[in-house]
Amino acid sequence: MTIGKKFAVLLMCITVLFGIEKELVYYNGIYIEVAKGEVVFKLKNGVDSKEFIKRFKKDQGKVAEISIKKFKLGNTNKRGLVKIKNGFQINEVIDLMYSYEEVIYAGVNVIIRKSIIPDDDYATSQYALNTIDLKSAWEFEKGDPSLIIGVLDSGIPLQNGSLSHSDLNNANRYILGKNRIVGADTLDVADDDGHGTHVLGIIGAMTDNDEGVFGTNWNSKIYIGKVFDENGEGTEEGFFDGVCDAIAEGAKIINFSGGSPVPHESLEDAVQFAADSGVLLVVAAGNTSGGDVDYPAAYSNQYDNLISVSATKSDEG
Repeated sequence: MTIGKKFAVLLMCITVLFGIEKELVYYNGIYIEVAKGEVVFKLKNGVDSKEFIKRFKKDQGKVAEISIKKFKLGNTNKRGLVKIKNGFQINEVIDLMYSYEEVIYAGVNVIIRKSIIPDDDYATSQYALNTIDLKSAWEFEKGDPSLIIGVLDSGIPLQNGSLSHSDLNNANRYILGKNRIVGADTLDVADDDGHGTHVLGIIGAMTDNDEGVFGTNWNSKIYIGKVFDENGEGTEEGFFDGVCDAIAEGAKIINFSGGSPVPHESLEDAVQFAADSGVLLVVAAGNTSGGDVDYPAAYSNQYDNLISVSATKSDEG
């Protein structure tokens, strides 16, 4: 499931739409969108990443800029990102990376997209939560205050850096994390799409307050990681980064309502890292009715720590 040596990468066109700059490439028989001019890579265990970066810059400074990612969790620090300079194509740089014996993997940075959800905004329209008889579950548990749930999405409503939605404004519950959109990597997790707000409302909206929707969990803390931009798009490497961030902040459950139609290294690495950390991933199956399951949700048949979630209709019991 790698791109580079195993698959020919054919540059077809470049898309620029307000958000992430993208390229369309041919991968495993289909065209997919990837982050323009970016190659992600992993180094083998035992490699001195600083020495590798120093040598690469000396050898290939005219071709690309390179960096190693830094995480709070030390065992993820052998991942890096290459930003290609004008005049060079992705497939050339992927092959170039594989020419270094220290590199165990190199490939494109696949675009991920939010999973579409309906825009119903009131408790009477929350038929899915009624279908699973959530009110009966609340007789036993309304949410453990010591539990942290990670939500990787488009963010949370903020004004001037403060929580601004009446159903999502308990500062004691929400942990504002990192923005992992391409080129951002900041602490600004304001929702400029609306998808994250909806997802957060389903998970943790203030409940029993005669306003808006009711959340499934009343008490647990929620870590907010931004991995989708204003167009509902992000990258697989941003998802990996978001998973690492959430786990570093103590999340034991991570929700991700998005995915990609194709499997890829970074997506599975994120699932594996969560499994190694004892963290449960809850992931949307995708946007097609009866169609193929998106990734990483499709990895649920390989990993016990991943639950793939699909939608129901209002007439289904």
